[in-house]
Amino acid sequence: MTDSLSFGEIEALGRRAARGAGLPWGLAEEAGRAVRILCAAGLDGAAALAGLLAEIRARRDPRLAPVRALDRVWRAEGGALCPIRAGASLSDMARLMPPDGVGMEGVLVPVLILPFAADVARMLEGPVTLSWRGGILSLGPEGLPRAEGVDKLMRVQQAGLHLHPGGPGLPAASAQTRARPDPRALAALEALARRTRAPG
Repeated sequence: MTDSLSFGEIEALGRRAARGAGLPWGLAEEAGRAVRILCAAGLDGAAALAGLLAEIRARRDPRLAPVRALDRVWRAEGGALCPIRAGASLSDMARLMPPDGVGMEGVLVPVLILPFAADVARMLEGPVTLSWRGGILSLGPEGLPRAEGVDKLMRVQQAGLHLHPGGPGLPAASAQTRARPDPRALAALEALARRTRAPG
């Protein structure tokens, strides 16, 4: 078992690793924040981000962002959506979300969309529901729940997602005090982090 990290440490590591993998600084900051939120809910956000960054580096395709974020179904020219790019778009258009929500095709490591879905719930001041083939999860504005749906989503490598306002809004998980990342994921993030330096 690895040593635990503070949430500030895991966020900073996630940010540097995302930048080392080639994401712009703004998206790298979102990636670090997403890792922190997942870890605070008792999930291994480091493992999720390490998996995503490995996919991004293997694909070497920058076209992983939604082509038109105002469409009802988001697609990427590269055939797969980066959850950090899609999540940032969700946050930007949260108050403009149609009542029937937004679909997203082929989201890589879809558990990383959860912090952004929680942002949407906070902005809308009400629950939102995320569904995919084989699962459904309702998040309230208080934060990420610990539920069977979350555990299912952690095991999915790529999925079509649908997010819409409404739902029962499960209670937020008990807040953790430290991040406890998988040692292999931690090593992968540290290796990527060494490829970059903070902006001056």
